Amino acid sequence: MCERTPSGPVLFVGDTSHTSWGWERGVEPGDFTRDRAKNAESLARLRDLVRQHPRVRVRLGHQHVASGAARLEAGP
Repeated sequence: MCERTPSGPVLFVGDTSHTSWGWERGVEPGDFTRDRAKNAESLARLRDLVRQHPRVRVRLGHQHVASGAARLEAGP
């Protein structure tokens, strides 16, 4: 889900990627998904989206740390 906020768009990836390590390396959450192939495909598409739109801030499923092309922000 992507939302526009006063400070710009934010992409909520949910459990497609749990950690900044997984996000940066394109690694899906492994055994925590029913369909690893579909999860990997979704993660690749989301990473491509952020590469094409570097102003998008990314909120991961379980960890929020500043990183690479995507600005990851602190969660609640």
